[in-house]
Amino acid sequence: MVGWRRVLSSGEPEHSVPLRLWTLAAVVVSVFAVTAHDDFLEHRLIIPLLVAAGFAFSYWRRGRPNWWVKILLAVLCLGVGWQFLRDVVGDPYHTSVPLTVLLLWLQTLHSFDVPARRDLLFSLLSSVILMAVAAAFALDQTFLAYLAVYALTAVQALVHNAWQAARDAAAMPAINPVAAARAAHADAPGAHRGIMWAASHLLVVVLLGAAVVFVFTPRFEGGRLTSLPFSPQRFLLDVLAGRLLNPAYPDGGEADGVPPQWNPRGYFGFSPNVDLRLRGRLDDTVVMRVRATRQYNWRALVFDTYTGTGWKISDPGLTQFDGSAPPIHLVHRRDEVLSYRFRHERVVQSFYIDVEQPNVVFAAPLAERLYLPASRVYLDRFGSMRLPGTLKPGDVYSVVSRVFTHDAAVLRAADGSPPGFITERYLALPRVPDRVRALAERLVAGEPTVYDRVMAVNRHLWTAYRYDLTIPHQRRPGDAVDYFLFEERRGYCEQFASAMVVMLRSVGIPARLVTGYTPGTLNPITGLLEVRNSDAHAWVEVFFAGVGWVEFEPTPGFPDTADLGG
Repeated sequence: MVGWRRVLSSGEPEHSVPLRLWTLAAVVVSVFAVTAHDDFLEHRLIIPLLVAAGFAFSYWRRGRPNWWVKILLAVLCLGVGWQFLRDVVGDPYHTSVPLTVLLLWLQTLHSFDVPARRDLLFSLLSSVILMAVAAAFALDQTFLAYLAVYALTAVQALVHNAWQAARDAAAMPAINPVAAARAAHADAPGAHRGIMWAASHLLVVVLLGAAVVFVFTPRFEGGRLTSLPFSPQRFLLDVLAGRLLNPAYPDGGEADGVPPQWNPRGYFGFSPNVDLRLRGRLDDTVVMRVRATRQYNWRALVFDTYTGTGWKISDPGLTQFDGSAPPIHLVHRRDEVLSYRFRHERVVQSFYIDVEQPNVVFAAPLAERLYLPASRVYLDRFGSMRLPGTLKPGDVYSVVSRVFTHDAAVLRAADGSPPGFITERYLALPRVPDRVRALAERLVAGEPTVYDRVMAVNRHLWTAYRYDLTIPHQRRPGDAVDYFLFEERRGYCEQFASAMVVMLRSVGIPARLVTGYTPGTLNPITGLLEVRNSDAHAWVEVFFAGVGWVEFEPTPGFPDTADLGG
């Protein structure tokens, strides 16, 4: 029993208000430095308020038994640790964010039990760790301001700690005469001024040293940095004016009804036309590297019109957005943003281009804020973004997106009728063989909701067909989807996505084809996702009444889009 009391004992209470205030200030500054990063903005107000409340509570309870507080805080620490483990298991590729959140909450909980000086010193040590974390996430010189303020507060806290320790020692001369002599010297006239003079000189040394370290710390390339990395603006002339340009297929992927020649160094799906008769294999060149808070497909283009042999973008209309300084804020059409009403998450992405890419902004949908090497961007009817010129090696840009979280319950409840302007465009089909429609009707028969009908078609493609990059050319003229479904029964992602869209449209469900890149492969050394040319991909978006557009993955062997980001 005596052992437990010793464990739960708080020690001699600390009564110095200045020491507590300076320690609190150092902790709060370290929290603000960390939460200045976009990943932690949601904690920017609540954590400092709780820390301040905790310090006030600890001061009020400093001389009273706090065993029940320690037990309660231990339970809460277990809860925070459990949430950390869930976050890490859910996304093992990005552990730095949940680990930082764990540190923030542990610091917060500890602030409710700092009755003694040793507890205050522990809080100060924890704030040093938080400042190191803030330095790791720092993207610009703003961190230097936090560092300067932190150095001021931390040095003051240490000075008051030493001064208070000397004063306390003066009260026990018989027990510790050496400390008493030092305390008497500390209480002598002018001694306090001497301590403050030494502290001010120490502060200057710390600030100068911190400035030198900060200047020589490697940072992201790019001359103008705000809160996210991006290259300096280089598009001085807008020669494309929103026109799509794919360096691998400069003619637009269409040549008088004849399939263009296959180019293994670039994806034909980044052109205005997608020809399903093309055959070939893309090389494995790393084309870009991505740092993102979550893994998603990097969406490029949306195609709305099926031609029987491929896809095209039917609406040439573009909306121009300009910004003299980043970010450029986008405003999407109403059918694109319906999902904002439901559960969604903010995804921050930075793209580092290694190989020339089309003048397309790759991003998780829907992009809201763009940090680009351009002062202008074009938004098409379908939420795809275009630059004034192609992306060049060395270009860096960042995007903040708001991504709908796939929720089967929400989608099953969205069983109403889509608006007319949606059905008019996204149910349109050329004349397709009757057996395509018959297969779709058989697959969805008896399914109670739109979502269940979509999943029935999706599962059929997963299980009845094979993903194969070695298929020969189509051996007869005719509808490409019909040929894939009933004769070849294997194919590329473009065949799978096209088949799903055509079958869904034939049973009255609005759908469209999307191209882009899969997330890529994590490099454990750099922490970046390496996206290769062969990661180019096509998938499906389905419209749900009252919800909006939702991604689905029809190609077997690829992650279900519901699993991405989770």
